[in-house]
Amino acid sequence: MNYYNANNEDNINVKNNKGLDQVPDSPEADLKRLFNPAMVVEDTVPKQTSEQWEDLTQLLDKFQTIFSQNKYDVGCINLEPQRIHLISDLPISLRPYRNSQQESKEIQTQIEELLKAGFIRPSHSPYAAPVTLAYKKDEGKRSRLCIDYRKLNEITRKDSTPVPLIDFVIDNLTHAKFFSTLDLTSGYWHIKIHEKDSEKLAFTTNFGLYEWLRLFHLAGKIPQLFSKEL
Repeated sequence: MNYYNANNEDNINVKNNKGLDQVPDSPEADLKRLFNPAMVVEDTVPKQTSEQWEDLTQLLDKFQTIFSQNKYDVGCINLEPQRIHLISDLPISLRPYRNSQQESKEIQTQIEELLKAGFIRPSHSPYAAPVTLAYKKDEGKRSRLCIDYRKLNEITRKDSTPVPLIDFVIDNLTHAKFFSTLDLTSGYWHIKIHEKDSEKLAFTTNFGLYEWLRLFHLAGKIPQLFSKEL
């Protein structure tokens, strides 16, 4: 089973939907009703039985609390906080980038959401990386928060942990009967950063300095760390 959002959004939203007591009797309708009305369920397995649809519906209903409502609605993986090891003790501090008034407003809004979610905090770090916005296709505007960690990445100790090759993953699915695709909402934010290393990921804006308490995707060896923990 593949689940696609009609608006090409990655996250599956279950929490905002009502219970199954108001759902039609059709198993297919039950399954679709679990998701946002904008969701489209594409059946890629022919001749599914009513029992299979019902089993899947019950499974999704049972675990619907694990589906996020938005990109800030994420959990926390029970792991040791991750370390960020540098090859130089000299802090890197850069000035904030110039942004338009509209972009600054968007950045400030996202900063407030991150503070509210507990993913960042105000900082007094000697490190500072500038912030900008990148174009986000599904929103049709520059709204993706990006932090320029290129200078920091140059002094970050590399991690040789391999990221699994897609061909290897596909080979392991050769005899699978059912396939599903799920997106881990804001994946890196599920992993905490060690208290001693938060200051290294500090970023600067025209209205303040902040540091991460969770991993951020543009910083150094984060993809390798994330893949290893998964």
